Amino acid sequence: MATGRLNSPTPSRANAFSLTRFLAIAAGTSFPRLGLSLTLCPHLPRRRTLPSQVRQPSRPVYPRHPLGSFSSAMSVAWPGDGEDAVPPSPPTYDDTGKSGSWPDFLSTLSRQPPLDDVAGPAATAPANLPPVLDTSTLPRAVADYVAGHPIKGDALTYRAVLPLPGSGPAKVGLVLAQLGSKGDGARQILDYDTRKTSLRDAAVEEDGYGVLEKDGEAAVPGVLILKVAPDGIAAGFGFRPGDYLTATSATLGNALWPKSTLEGVMSAVNSRGVVAEDIEVEIRRPAAAFVDTVATPGKGVGVSVVGETYEVTVERPLGLSIVETPNGVTISSIADPILRSRVGIAEGDRISHIDNALTSKMYPVSTVAGVVSACASRAPGVKVRLRLVRDVSVTASADLVCADTECSTEEMEQEASSSALDGAVMGYRSLSDAPVVRASGSNTHRLLLSRCREVLGQVVKRSVRPEAPGSGASPLPGRAADRVLQSLASAAAPLDSRTLLAVMASYSASERHADAVATFERATGYAADGSGSRVDATGNELVPNPTALNLYTSTALVRSYGRLGSAKYAKRAFRAMASGRYPGSKPDVRAYNVVLAAIANAGSLTEAVKLFDAMKWGMVEDVPPPDVVSYNTMMDVLAKRGRTEEVYTLFYNMQQRGLKPDRVTYTALMKAIAAGGDVEDGREVLREMTSAGIQPDVQSYNTLIKALCDVRKWFDAQSLIREMEYAGIFPDALTYAYLMTGLVKAGKSRAALTLFESAILDPTTVKSTESPVVYTVAMEAAAAIGDIPRVMEILERMEASGIVPTLKTLTLVMQTNIRYGKHAVALEIYRGHFEKYDIKPDGLVISASIRALCGLGQFENAASTLSSYRGADRAMTGRQIMNAYGEILQSTLREERFDLAAEVFNEFLGANYIPSKSTYESILRGLRLVDTSRSGPRTTRPTNDCNEGLSVLSQEVIRDTGKNRHARFQFLLQIIDAVDQRKVPISGLFYSAAVREGTDMGDIYRELSLDMLRVRRGYKEDGDENHDNVELSSLTWQNALTARMSGEITLSSMPVLRVQIGKAEQRAVQLAEKAAVYRRMQKLKKEKEIASSPPSQDESSE
Repeated sequence: MATGRLNSPTPSRANAFSLTRFLAIAAGTSFPRLGLSLTLCPHLPRRRTLPSQVRQPSRPVYPRHPLGSFSSAMSVAWPGDGEDAVPPSPPTYDDTGKSGSWPDFLSTLSRQPPLDDVAGPAATAPANLPPVLDTSTLPRAVADYVAGHPIKGDALTYRAVLPLPGSGPAKVGLVLAQLGSKGDGARQILDYDTRKTSLRDAAVEEDGYGVLEKDGEAAVPGVLILKVAPDGIAAGFGFRPGDYLTATSATLGNALWPKSTLEGVMSAVNSRGVVAEDIEVEIRRPAAAFVDTVATPGKGVGVSVVGETYEVTVERPLGLSIVETPNGVTISSIADPILRSRVGIAEGDRISHIDNALTSKMYPVSTVAGVVSACASRAPGVKVRLRLVRDVSVTASADLVCADTECSTEEMEQEASSSALDGAVMGYRSLSDAPVVRASGSNTHRLLLSRCREVLGQVVKRSVRPEAPGSGASPLPGRAADRVLQSLASAAAPLDSRTLLAVMASYSASERHADAVATFERATGYAADGSGSRVDATGNELVPNPTALNLYTSTALVRSYGRLGSAKYAKRAFRAMASGRYPGSKPDVRAYNVVLAAIANAGSLTEAVKLFDAMKWGMVEDVPPPDVVSYNTMMDVLAKRGRTEEVYTLFYNMQQRGLKPDRVTYTALMKAIAAGGDVEDGREVLREMTSAGIQPDVQSYNTLIKALCDVRKWFDAQSLIREMEYAGIFPDALTYAYLMTGLVKAGKSRAALTLFESAILDPTTVKSTESPVVYTVAMEAAAAIGDIPRVMEILERMEASGIVPTLKTLTLVMQTNIRYGKHAVALEIYRGHFEKYDIKPDGLVISASIRALCGLGQFENAASTLSSYRGADRAMTGRQIMNAYGEILQSTLREERFDLAAEVFNEFLGANYIPSKSTYESILRGLRLVDTSRSGPRTTRPTNDCNEGLSVLSQEVIRDTGKNRHARFQFLLQIIDAVDQRKVPISGLFYSAAVREGTDMGDIYRELSLDMLRVRRGYKEDGDENHDNVELSSLTWQNALTARMSGEITLSSMPVLRVQIGKAEQRAVQLAEKAAVYRRMQKLKKEKEIASSPPSQDESSE
């Protein structure tokens, strides 16, 4: 396979698979000559991702410092001096009363060479280099532009020349946001490349981790960089989300003018475009976000140095020896041990500020001379306030996860849980031991949280495959979140709101929404049930941080409840936000949209409509008006329910309110129209969407393709796919899944398999099929024709291709094997694959595993499996639990394991479950007393007329157990007695089966059946004159059978019998009772004839 062809942006039409031609063949018609074959989803060039951390050049290039600067590197080997050369001593000062080498150093300063000529293995790069990235990973046009426009400045403030929108060789890839006066997230967002501004708060949601919510130094007003495209020019210059754009070049000349609003930025861009094609901008990176990355000599391992600031007050003489280093004035030794033990000063700390003796204002110092001057003017014993900086070294982490987009999921998991966080954790721990530096909220703490967010962001990004929708949730983001929480717990570091939001988003990406809710409670210390109470921290490994609770994290909590399907708790959490029980979380329109979706998706459409009306009509104070997302949410919910007219009403209403429909709006409208069966109107909406300037995406086309496949309009689907490709939109995995599903529903399963095989063998379409949803539909097609080996082969090919099976995939494989009697294979899938891919079994899977165990005769294991999942886990619904009990009862009774069946039934009743009709039917099937081969269950001994006697309807279903018939009848009585203890009735079908079985067995069993008939009528029809009055007692029916055998029972004392007869069961009950009475009459008639007939000669002679 040629590499050039795979990476070509345009497919080869000669070898491309024609989907339209296939559809025509599958429909059984000739293919029209279109003159052009349809090609599916070519391989576009892979999108490359930039490293998340700034990379320094392999060889440090030092800026030239002016002569006389004491911040230069001194302890370096001078060129040409040889190995034994001794470098000049750095300036020192000893405040203990001894003179240092300060005058000697001044004499050597004049012969210091320029730093550009300094070389040697011990050279250390200054901390303030401009951010530089490895441009080899960038597109060629971006790399060339970045190389031709070097940036100026240092890592905290630097300048870069950006092309004006539409004039450069590639996109800039920059999204800006304006922060308010308090540093809060403003509603105005600017896309630099399109010059479009947005007032939607949802822009904060789009980056996934709340960049607008800044802490510390970053939370200041200004123009914030919200997003940086990984393949844009901004990324090539090293721009990062969280940086500030502080100035832009003037219209004429090279002067820079400060900017603090998006309006000012846009004005500068527009005016600059008249006279030039580029604009220079100044970027400032907050000091808290800056990390100095240097190379460790001899190891090549990056070390990040984080500066922590603290203040102390000491008396003169200070008792400190200081030395001037490239990073400032550094403490080399401490003469007074009290300064080390009580005050907390340590060797290596740097003095950055010293107070003024008169005003007490802090002034920066960068030289030894400055410190000496500030201290010399004070008498001994006078206090001096110092601001010091302590460097905390942690392991650098430029690439936290797999840099290769083709790395396997195992490699991603391994790197995500590797030592990416260990260096920051150790640095935070060392800082926690320092008495003078507050660890929580420190720069090291921020670095640790920043790395946690980077790990989570990269894992989430690489776990989601946009080209393969329907791939299911990857477990990797959830595992990465587990690793992050373990690291933070081990360091006793609290989470801030941004990190908490990232953790909850990672859990949601793995569909572990319950873990997201639990993390909210553990991280904030507030109860997640909406009560607003503080939870007990006992047993909580995380350090609760109440400030982590804000609007964004509270909204994420509501969203997690919505995805769990719990509208009740979603509304509780939302009310806590509105009432102030969750501080600082007053809901905005985004929060209203989240709770609106949660209520609607949980099935409470009436409540969702009421909430939406409150937003639309302003009936409640402080309720924001609906935006486009609000309308889209309601339209999508109504479209799923087929309420087309109401969707149209909302569509026109939002336009009347001045809201412009977007792509999601039109897609929801097409979904509603397609659900109503009017596909032609859906295509008209698609054309209207295009005329409105909104480019349809593959999801828009898939909506109509699915509708066409559902009604088997193959040629229309073919035409729509051709139109879709002409528009430059190529089919994705869902397109194939909809087409294959339509073929399976139409009974063309072999055609669906042919489509699947053709697509995965063609190099231009194979990427579009690399999705679990496509392989799952292929397995459904193979299962529909009974080709079980093909199902297992497709599963093996799926795993060999590196595609992780989903829960639906494995459930289908298990159910298919069970349907065809391959219980061992189904059990192997259950025990191996779910653990291998870390997929949590749901109720369907557990039910299938129980059926497999029963099929293998492992009834005890089946019962224990059901008991283990019946507890607090609640993986199974109530109906699934009852069906599972029915499966175990039916299987054990078929093998005549009456003791085990009785034990399972008692456990069933002990769990407070009440037998349903299906439960009784399962028991009767196991006892072979019911026939389900025709429409509905009915007893296997029906008679059209009682005079015709008892006849067996299906000899294949009934198997006379001979000696075990007594045990079978006794089990029926045991069930009746057990249910009666709960004071609930048995079903009419079960009662009729018991009466028929006793009647058919004859003798005392027939008599007991008649007793049951009398009791049933006496209990249900008290006052009827056609039967004897029966006195009920506490006697059980099992004891009644024993008493019948011994002849000790009388009609004056009979057990209780409660029967609930449904309308469909009345005929079966009537026939059973008539048969019992008829047999009794036949017996009495025969006995009477025998008694009245004359004796024979043999009897007379005797």
